[in-house]
Amino acid sequence: MAYILDIWFSWHVQESPTSLELYEQNLRSVYKKQRMLFDVIAAIPFYGVLVVFNCRPWMKLLRCVKIVNVMGYLDEINRRSVANELTHFWHVWMMYLLVIHWVACSYLAVATEVGFGTEWESWLPSQELEISDPENPSSSQLSKRYLRGLFFATTAFVKKTRNMKPETAVLYTFQITMSFMGLITMSFVIGELASLFISYIGLEVDFRKNHIAVELYLARLRVSDRLKSRTYAFMTSLWSSHAGVNYDELLEEIPRPIRAACVLHASKEPIDWFVMKVFTPICWNGKSAIEAFTLSLAEQLRFEGYPRDENVVAEGSIVRAMYFVTKGHLNMQSNSLLDRPVGLGAGSYFGERGLLGFSISAYTVRTVRACDLFSLSSEAFIKVLKQHEFSRFALDICSRSYKQIKEKHVV
Repeated sequence: MAYILDIWFSWHVQESPTSLELYEQNLRSVYKKQRMLFDVIAAIPFYGVLVVFNCRPWMKLLRCVKIVNVMGYLDEINRRSVANELTHFWHVWMMYLLVIHWVACSYLAVATEVGFGTEWESWLPSQELEISDPENPSSSQLSKRYLRGLFFATTAFVKKTRNMKPETAVLYTFQITMSFMGLITMSFVIGELASLFISYIGLEVDFRKNHIAVELYLARLRVSDRLKSRTYAFMTSLWSSHAGVNYDELLEEIPRPIRAACVLHASKEPIDWFVMKVFTPICWNGKSAIEAFTLSLAEQLRFEGYPRDENVVAEGSIVRAMYFVTKGHLNMQSNSLLDRPVGLGAGSYFGERGLLGFSISAYTVRTVRACDLFSLSSEAFIKVLKQHEFSRFALDICSRSYKQIKEKHVV
């Protein structure tokens, strides 16, 4: 009944705007071409129909044909998720163990039909494994039966243990069929695991190629050892912290609404603190306006990664961006304003003073360990301020006040 319901459901699936984003072809046509035949064979009760002709129970094995569609079901389960190497690895091993279990059960079914052997070292299992009381079988006997089935399955798949000689032509046929199935399954598993390994190390290989290119380029230039060590520190930090992935380049390839949501999720704590401290007191449009303003800020943020002992902002330089800290630790110090360094950790922000006026920075911010930051340039900040009514009004007041003070030669 479950097989019939599965066929009915797959045949009557209706397309929608959401499915058009996930499937390139018509759902029904794909089902007819790829899975319908195996579902129909598994659903037809051949044994129940042919039992009147004294047909052997082997026809029940046709229900196992549905295992061919398991990979399609796994694809459907993970269609809306980003399947990584680990997920695919477990899927491959699950399929491998499932086929081994099926072969082991088939071997025991054949033994039940043909009869058990008289000794352990024969193709058929020993008579000691025949269940005398099917209503109350012992757990040890069931365990031994299943282990004997697994022994046959692993022998057929791995080809590294002792192969017993079948006694009849029917058993020879079954042995050859299972061995061929084991060969195909092992080829599939080895190919999938090799692809996973290549995919896993592919990023490392590309990063190492770029690292070698940088080393060769620096070797041709007459640069100081200090600059070389800083370059190597950056490359090391890029691999150890981000596995060689350029997150800013990756985020640029994502559609803007999704990118904004991802950036907002990563920088939510520092950006919420900044908005609450600076803009919430001047917003009269309620919570929705603040949320829209925060999302607009997230759209303009750019990811930057820094290794340890690098200056993010230097005292005396022109302020061109502010930064939101999402990972790592920094020290902020000033020769004129601070007696001792101030620590900045995840959830902090800095560089907002003088951002709109391109003033001179009074602080030096240096990384203590590798940091992940999101930067907001002054041009992008002005663009965000002009997008919303309350921030545009505040920016206009500040601009007019600055001009009036400047005209009076106060500045």
